[in-house]
Amino acid sequence: MRHVLEGDAAERTDREDAFQMLVDASHLVDVEARRALIERAATTLSVEEVYQANMVIALFNFYNTWVDLNGVATLTPEGYALSGKRLAQSGYAATT
Repeated sequence: MRHVLEGDAAERTDREDAFQMLVDASHLVDVEARRALIERAATTLSVEEVYQANMVIALFNFYNTWVDLNGVATLTPEGYALSGKRLAQSGYAATT
């Protein structure tokens, strides 16, 4: 998991690459280029995995836009890195 969080693409698995293709596709305006990435990802992932990953990506894009439009301060790159590591280790649920 560390190679995903720290951006070492050389160590990613085929499945991790496929999920990254879906994230990359979500930022493309060109329909054909977006479709090509999704189709490439679908050669590794099941239809259900593509669907579920796309839901998560869309929800994160929605949430990030909502936060930006409501004036929430941007984290520093270090803050994002620390938040990503915390979420990878603990998830979103707070434990008491």
